[in-house]
This record gives sequence, structure tokens and C-alpha cells, in this order.
Amino acid sequence: MSKPKTLAFAIYDSQGNFKYYKEQITSAKLPKSVHFYLDANYRTNVAYKEKSKFKSKTKSFPVTLREIYSVLDAENEITYEVKVKKEGKNYNLIFDKDGNLTRRIVME
Repeated sequence: MSKPKTLAFAIYDSQGNFKYYKEQITSAKLPKSVHFYLDANYRTNVAYKEKSKFKSKTKSFPVTLREIYSVLDAENEITYEVKVKKEGKNYNLIFDKDGNLTRRIVME
């Protein structure tokens, strides 16, 4: 059985100075506060009809996580980058090492 491959890369500037190292991780490696934030802000609610009663109900579906990265920068600071999709829009969420949201970028 072969080991799964990890997607990772390092970025350097034109003078060869290290900028950051980015490694794809699983959601299990995210701080708990990131999970709480995602559940509170990116959980999607979808109305559906239950076959037996024919009444509309709202059911909550988990966030669609596209990609998750751990990022180590040149100052040895760790951040987390989470790409999510909600209501047809893609977002790139940046969290600090403690799991606090620092930036939210809407991707076009």
C-alpha cells in the first residue's frame, strides 16, 4: 500500500529569500476555534421536502471545504488557509495560529 502524497511547496523571492512554506493538511489539524467559526458562519441551510409528510423543512449541511493549508512564513509564524464554498461563492479564509480569522477574501 502506497502512502498518500502531500501537496506542499516553498516560495522564494527573486533574490532567493524564503517567503513561506505551504502544506496541504486535513481538517483534523485545524484549531478547534476554526471549526467553530466555520460551523457558525459557513454552514449552509437548504430547504427540502420530506417524502412522507410533504412539508418543507430546513436541514443544515456542513461547509464544503475545498482545500486546507498550514502556512509557515519567514518570521516563523504559522497561519491556516481554508478555501470554502457557500451559496456559489468561493472564499479564502486566513486564520492565525490560534484559529482567529484575520482575513476573508472573496475569490472570483
